[in-house]
Amino acid sequence: MSYFCVENGGVTCGQFGTDIYYGIADPDDANTVANACLQKHFLYKVAHPWLGQGLFTGSGPVWKHHRKVLSPAFSIPVINGFFDVFNSQSKRLVSELEDQVGAGPYDHVALLRDSILRISCITAFGDTEDKGRDFVKSYVKAVDDLVHLLMNRINKVWYQSELIYKLAGLKKKETELVNFLNLITDEVINRKKGLLKNGTDKPSFRSFLDIVLELTAEENFTEDEMRQELNTMVAAAFETTSQQLVFILTMMGSYPEVQEKIFEEVMEVIGGERDVEREDLPKLVYTEAVIKEVLRLVAVAPLIPRYIDKDVKLKNYTLRAGSQVFFMPHGLHRTEVWGDKPEEFIPERWFDTERLPQMNKSFAAFSLGKRSCIGRAYAMISMKIILAHLVRQLRWTADHTKMQLSIDVTLRCAGGHEIVVERRISNNNYQAEKFYKSDSITKALTGDPNSSDLIR
Repeated sequence: MSYFCVENGGVTCGQFGTDIYYGIADPDDANTVANACLQKHFLYKVAHPWLGQGLFTGSGPVWKHHRKVLSPAFSIPVINGFFDVFNSQSKRLVSELEDQVGAGPYDHVALLRDSILRISCITAFGDTEDKGRDFVKSYVKAVDDLVHLLMNRINKVWYQSELIYKLAGLKKKETELVNFLNLITDEVINRKKGLLKNGTDKPSFRSFLDIVLELTAEENFTEDEMRQELNTMVAAAFETTSQQLVFILTMMGSYPEVQEKIFEEVMEVIGGERDVEREDLPKLVYTEAVIKEVLRLVAVAPLIPRYIDKDVKLKNYTLRAGSQVFFMPHGLHRTEVWGDKPEEFIPERWFDTERLPQMNKSFAAFSLGKRSCIGRAYAMISMKIILAHLVRQLRWTADHTKMQLSIDVTLRCAGGHEIVVERRISNNNYQAEKFYKSDSITKALTGDPNSSDLIR
């Protein structure tokens, strides 16, 4: 569908039942639609029992108010407070992946989902380590079951009838899963409120919950609204970031020369022993380019639907109110602004300063416009830190040409994405090798009078 749209001027139109659907893969028109059409497609309503009118599913005045109130919670200073969490959980992930060394092809989806959920829960709620691995497994299973249930309702139109949905026993199952997830969130919120009331709250960092409690204190957020936003933060962060990392690791494993460039950059900037610090991230330019290039080729949201609540004038067409529209990251990421080979994996394209402004306008991995992902910085920072730790200790191979994809709420791997993990040589050996290959050492050892007196 995206290819057809790109090949036919970037805008297509079709009809499904009584509804008219537009598809947009032109960068200018997609940005126009993204900023003009802020109301979510009606299918998002299936998630309302779980996420309510939260940042992901809501529309209208409630969404605008929540976005304004909660935006400071996703600011860079707040995210900088999560570095200890990102570093410690990344090292835990390295340790867990090391168990797969020598084990042959390994499906890394479940491990990454567990790891990202831990990070999401800790940064959202505070320290949840006391809940252990069973908590993570049960939460992931509940989310997976609920997402599968909701997607089943979307894909099978007869389930959109409340009566049929109930008679099939699916509404009861949905309610059980939503209640289970809400119970966990309510427990954490009430525990935090109790600690604050007693004056015994001594967190090692400020979680999203701490900040949300502060931001919403004067905004009259209801208990339901607070729970829905926290559920949204956890679900959106772990569902999207874990899938993105699966794709990134598979692509890096398929291009060993790219993986080695990231390794060399990380060792040059951070070295082999210490944690990643805030000042390191701007220097990991190639690592960031690789992340963005994978997100360009394999966007976790290949289609983004909106409802057209008023006529929208595009360059060559007018979209009529009352219709539905999809803007298509998969198509946007394959237009001519990306160069002659948009289908190929070329991280260096992100260093093309002449094209970069146009490319950023066409980059929709985190959506576009006023409703773009509020957690973009959180996702990018966490992924850079995770990759830095992984690539320092491990090397892995894969074959992305065998990767099979399926669409659920996000784009997912359905097979062929497995990686083979091996340990790297000692980081100390690597540092020594780099040290003795440096020009200053070479000159000193050969008696060059202009050499550094570093080892004299």
